[in-house]
Amino acid sequence: MGEPTCLMQQQPFSYAAGIPNEANQGNPLHALGQSISFGRFMSESLAWEKWSTFSHNRYVEEAERFSRPGSVAQKKAYFEAHYKNLAARKAAALLEQAMLPLTMCLKQQMKMNFKKMQPKIQE
Repeated sequence: MGEPTCLMQQQPFSYAAGIPNEANQGNPLHALGQSISFGRFMSESLAWEKWSTFSHNRYVEEAERFSRPGSVAQKKAYFEAHYKNLAARKAAALLEQAMLPLTMCLKQQMKMNFKKMQPKIQE
């Protein structure tokens, strides 16, 4: 009869007594067994924005911090110039591609004329 009493005194009453404490340290479900009131919020951040009564938009605040007067017009002008430059380069490439057959034809004619003129130069 004395032995069962000793065993009871060595192990405190707990429904999770069979699980070692090392495994329970990183287990968020184990925290639920120890503290019902705060265990639910173990993995959630305690940021004040989450619990405040007004809606807080961090992105708008960050945009206000980095915005300057006239920055939108400046960026608009930059991108308009950038795309105008791209359109000009594309038009130049298309024009060059369209002129390529004409250029090749002119080169061939110049070679033929040069060959015709060569015997006259030697005389």
